[in-house]
Amino acid sequence: MACEMFTIRDAPQCRDYTVLTEPNRQQSFGYGSNSDNRLVPGWYRFQSSSYSRIVDNCIPIRKCSSDLTGWLNGEHPTFEDCIVRSEVCFHGLLNYCYRTVKIRVRECQGYYVYELNPSPTERFSRYCASGRTLSSALSTSQDSINGQHALVKKTVS
Repeated sequence: MACEMFTIRDAPQCRDYTVLTEPNRQQSFGYGSNSDNRLVPGWYRFQSSSYSRIVDNCIPIRKCSSDLTGWLNGEHPTFEDCIVRSEVCFHGLLNYCYRTVKIRVRECQGYYVYELNPSPTERFSRYCASGRTLSSALSTSQDSINGQHALVKKTVS
């Protein structure tokens, strides 16, 4: 995975972004008429109680309250100081990668931000989201062990 390296203190993307919060952007929502074809180019963070990142596997069409479903055709970066160039595929009727949009992705100490461009203009096309929020992924629970309480980190797949 090739990436551009920056230090956290030089990472404006991790503090200057637009938050996408629409609940129906989640991959489990069905068909709708929402589109990202008028999205202003820039850095975005996906942040909802039901999602925290762009879907990174092909999903069926007519999900995310749209028609053409956008999914990351690549990997999310694993290094905090790394920006990865990637592409989003928009799943069309007969082609899982019917249209593409070039993007960049950055990991920002526990969450991702994406440099997005407008989605393809024909039909309704939208960037779809999945995953849980960081607070859900790192939520803790108390377990009793021999009369003592231990803090256990929950893992989310």
